[in-house]
Amino acid sequence: MSREKAREPLDFKTLFWANTFACGAALLVAKVATFLYVVSGAEGRTPFFKTMAKMLIWCQGWDVVGAFLVGLLISLLAWPFVRLKRWPWIVSGLLHLAHVFFVWVSYIVAKTVGAPLGKAAIDLTWRNSDKIANETGFTLGSSSAQNVNLPNIMVLLSMLMVVFLLLWFTPKIWPGLRKLWKRSLLGLASVFVLITVFLLPHLRNGQILGIRVHTYSMERSAVTYLLGSYLRPMINRFRRKEVYNGDPFRFDMKSIVAPDEPLLPLFAKAVARKTNLVVVILESVSALDYSIHPESMPALHSLGDSGVEFVTHYSTWPQTMKALFTVYCSELPYPDYRSITRINPSIPCITLPRALKDNGYKTALIESDDFSYDRKLRFFKHQGFDLMLDRFNQPGADKVWNDSWGISEKLSVKNMLDWIDKQQGQRFAVFYNMVAGHHPYSFEGFESKIDTLDDEHASYLKCLGYIDERIEQVLQGLKKRGLLDDTLIVVFSDHGEGFGRHPRTYSHGPVTYEEVIRVPLAMAGPQFESMQGTKIEYPTSHIDIAPTVLGLLGLKVPFTMKGRNLLTNRDNDIVIFGGRPPEAQAGLRDGKWKFVFTRDTGTKELFDLSSDPEESKNLVDDFPELAASFYERLMQWQAFSRELIENYQEIVDKEISKHSS
Repeated sequence: MSREKAREPLDFKTLFWANTFACGAALLVAKVATFLYVVSGAEGRTPFFKTMAKMLIWCQGWDVVGAFLVGLLISLLAWPFVRLKRWPWIVSGLLHLAHVFFVWVSYIVAKTVGAPLGKAAIDLTWRNSDKIANETGFTLGSSSAQNVNLPNIMVLLSMLMVVFLLLWFTPKIWPGLRKLWKRSLLGLASVFVLITVFLLPHLRNGQILGIRVHTYSMERSAVTYLLGSYLRPMINRFRRKEVYNGDPFRFDMKSIVAPDEPLLPLFAKAVARKTNLVVVILESVSALDYSIHPESMPALHSLGDSGVEFVTHYSTWPQTMKALFTVYCSELPYPDYRSITRINPSIPCITLPRALKDNGYKTALIESDDFSYDRKLRFFKHQGFDLMLDRFNQPGADKVWNDSWGISEKLSVKNMLDWIDKQQGQRFAVFYNMVAGHHPYSFEGFESKIDTLDDEHASYLKCLGYIDERIEQVLQGLKKRGLLDDTLIVVFSDHGEGFGRHPRTYSHGPVTYEEVIRVPLAMAGPQFESMQGTKIEYPTSHIDIAPTVLGLLGLKVPFTMKGRNLLTNRDNDIVIFGGRPPEAQAGLRDGKWKFVFTRDTGTKELFDLSSDPEESKNLVDDFPELAASFYERLMQWQAFSRELIENYQEIVDKEISKHSS
């Protein structure tokens, strides 16, 4: 009976399910390996059980889709050999070898660049020009090769073992499984697909029922990610109603309207000088609260009085990682909720720390929060820092105050100054990123108790005082070491904070009104000896910080940086900014005008900030042509930025070839 059963012709359904289960097994092994990598602490401390639950519940859908697609493809290719006895299985096995190798390589690439093998990674490997590779110090091939080690080879062997076990085992049991079991498996697969593919993309605020749902990119799958990375740009081009046809590498930032007065060359008195650099990045400090409550931040005001204060400075996005990307790369952000650490984590723009490193500086990054938040390490680890410390690996972190967001800022400043002491005359550049200032505005010695919005704002102002004390701690530490007169100090905030000044502005993120998008920026150092106390009134942006800092240090600005070096370029540029869903606002500042478009509702708002600084009177109906011009430029920016960020290496490579020829 068994021999007769063995001679029965193979049916396509059995072949398909065997191949699908085998493909799914390879993808599952890669997902488990990714999970173990995430919780290992290699990219910041991540809770084991929370991450496990997310992997099991939220992150399987695209693997299911990928398994079905590849299983179907392999079965279709093997089916023509059905009359040749074992040949359908031999052909299937050979094709599975190729699939397993691809999944394994994609897993290694994901560990290296932060995303599975896709268009951006392939461009980075095959299109990486010598100029970019030399100046960023990063090539995908050499970086990935370092991960071909024993643990990863064990991952490959595990994939092969489970794949061929399922190819052998499935045909024996699948025909005999009852319909109930088959329907249960299909139902479970459908639930995974529903959650990951249809529900997860809408959890853009990272929460559901009050629970954070950061997936650390584990929801991605090798097969579907590769297909999507090529299909998405083509679909975007097809669906786009307005396509920007100018320079694909450099967006047109020129003013749409002539300002009331030409820009004064206020920076003409600044003198480029190679000094040390200390960059202090504040958290959630709004320019409105900074100016309305000067008593809260006397040290920051004093810093501006001893150097230069930019009183109309804008963040490009009221979220930390999006804003930091703009500061480091001097590039406009991706105009959607997804961070650069998801879209193109190893984007080969030449960053401020990389440019400093290439010019002989020792560089350090010290954060009071953790690198796993928003997967910041995916971006930072390619920037050439000599030292990187976060809340978990700072010396003494286990002995100081901490909360769910970070640790004592006093310790971070101490560790920064200790590192400076070790440089012994070597030029240094240190980037210190605070976390104090983030809701709920607690800090060592003060636990905020928030019952009303007034309570919240009162706690925030107290927190600003604590932040200012840390700025003073940095300044006094440099002065004590005799470095204050040989250091360029730059202090700014990633974004602001709302407190209900406009609808839906209780914190930050989705909207782009002044309270959440305009932030303090002050610079001081020997470069400003003849212009102390200068107030820069015209609008500037985070995109201008890196080239201006390099200019002040007398260093060449990399060709990938798009902002203005304000020592030499005082063009009347517009300032562009955006915010995440649900409102997904986008806006720009041009002279006295500010335009805001809310994608969620289609609302357009136009404000004259010279007469209406509180953005209370919408002038769209009074100036329809001006509003239409601003709207068109924003749509051009969104199309431009999606195209550039998703295809950065390809576009930059073409730009270099065009100019070299």
